[in-house]
Amino acid sequence: MAAQFWIVEDAQATVLKLAHDEAAKSLSPGTVLTALMLQHLLDQEHVGRIDFGRGDDPYKRLWARERRQRIGIVLANPRRPRGLAFLARHALGRVRQALAL
Repeated sequence: MAAQFWIVEDAQATVLKLAHDEAAKSLSPGTVLTALMLQHLLDQEHVGRIDFGRGDDPYKRLWARERRQRIGIVLANPRRPRGLAFLARHALGRVRQALAL
């Protein structure tokens, strides 16, 4: 069993959530559903762009020949506990990403 949640707007399809039952992983339900969804999005919805969302998950390289990196800005007040915690989590994520390379 697998499920996916996509949003289509202005000829762009963005996947928000992918899920599959680990018990059925050997049958590749996520792969089959992704193939069917892409076929539908291209043939019926006529999308011009597919966005697999954040992250460099290995499965995304199987479906897309081109990768576009988004760059953003983080705004947080380090003088507030909540802002300092957010910045610490952000920094930790960057360290994890660097170590994974």
